[in-house]
Amino acid sequence: MAVRTRTKRGATRKSSTSRTRSSRPATSRRTTKRTTLKRTTGRTGRRAATSRRGAGGLGQKVRPDVMLAAVVGANAVARTQLVKKFWDYVKAQGLQSKTDRRKINSDEKLRPLFGGKRQVSMFEVPKLLARHAR
Repeated sequence: MAVRTRTKRGATRKSSTSRTRSSRPATSRRTTKRTTLKRTTGRTGRRAATSRRGAGGLGQKVRPDVMLAAVVGANAVARTQLVKKFWDYVKAQGLQSKTDRRKINSDEKLRPLFGGKRQVSMFEVPKLLARHAR
């Protein structure tokens, strides 16, 4: 004997009497969603724990040595902030070349940082600053 049942979308379908609701698999979609949510929550919990360790890479705080401290200050700052303070100093003193803005002219504070060079490229700056920040 066939029984007509209604589906979620409103259509009707025939089902046989031999198949009952108890023959469905034990796990349903709803249970699967719950376990997925639990796993996601666990992952974000682990990420939060790793972020408490402190910044690494560019966000890591470094302390400038005496020569670099004359330009950017003696406080420990992130590497990104160190480069930003360096550029603030260069622009405030007007040390960029007028003809080629990628070149930085050195003054008495920058010459020891640049290894005695009178002019360096802006692409050399991070490497030169890294030598004086630990």
